[in-house]
Amino acid sequence: MSVFLKKILLYSTLLFIANLALGRYLKSYESVDLKEAGIFFSDLRWDDYYNLKMPVDALILGSSHAYRSYHPATIREEIGLENAVFNFGSSAQTPVTSYFILNEILEKQSPKIVVIDLYVMVFTSDNQLNNGRYNFHSMNWGENKKQFLIDGFSFNEQVKLLFFPAHVYRNHFKHKLNKLLGRNYLPIGKGLYDKNGFAFNQDTLAIEKLKFDNQFSKFNIRKEQITEKNVTYLEMVVKQCQEKNIPIVFMSSPMPSVSVEFIKEYAAISTEFDSLAEDLNVPYYDFNTNRIPEVKDEFHYYDDDHLNFSGAKIFSQKAAEIMQKYLDN
Repeated sequence: MSVFLKKILLYSTLLFIANLALGRYLKSYESVDLKEAGIFFSDLRWDDYYNLKMPVDALILGSSHAYRSYHPATIREEIGLENAVFNFGSSAQTPVTSYFILNEILEKQSPKIVVIDLYVMVFTSDNQLNNGRYNFHSMNWGENKKQFLIDGFSFNEQVKLLFFPAHVYRNHFKHKLNKLLGRNYLPIGKGLYDKNGFAFNQDTLAIEKLKFDNQFSKFNIRKEQITEKNVTYLEMVVKQCQEKNIPIVFMSSPMPSVSVEFIKEYAAISTEFDSLAEDLNVPYYDFNTNRIPEVKDEFHYYDDDHLNFSGAKIFSQKAAEIMQKYLDN
């Protein structure tokens, strides 16, 4: 081998090692800094689950709409369940991630009911690099985690996750630098982690901000953006439950009515989900088209997308009422 090629090999090896070291350091922003601050909910949720002392009777899956809307303590009390209600929602969780979370739970648990919250935004992309890795990294190693890596992530995403962590966690560089400089390095407004997967925010968004500074006014969300891969994995979630005789219910937790109005095709999207649910023989309750009168835009949201704690407790009572019906059956 020539001296030139040896130098290229040496420099490439050094760069690769530096990439691994930097990636590990940047990743610690999530696994150490945010977790110590009590706001890296994914790690806290999985730690909570693996240390759970009782069986799981009811399981919630879905995006942040799930983990900020379905209050386990309220649901458990309303239904009178003997064991745990566990909320395994996570930020931007797609049906792909939901499927592998469900597999992990079913390895040791036999829930009496599963609820999956349908939020259109997570159905519009097959990208798993961000939302999938939150759960992937927090899971215990086993066959399910291995399959999650192989089947859940694209080849491009697998390469980045395994070999280029500095690229995956590059957005944390500014936060780590701020920490080194003694500046504020933690995000504001994330809320608090409770237990059994639930996180909440007590604040209330001003109605003027909800109307005139609303993110959904900038989007053009259409039912055609729902991807085939996400629908396929939703079908796989349903099949897993039906094969084990576990009742499964689809719900869409309430967004502010102002936000729903900004989504011009929301009625068509809801009809699409309703049709999909009918094909799968799964009941679907959309609380954005069939609203809960007690949940008000003025009082029960902390941003233009999520319920605050007061709103979550009101909604959880309604969700529990529906869950009770299918538990009774």
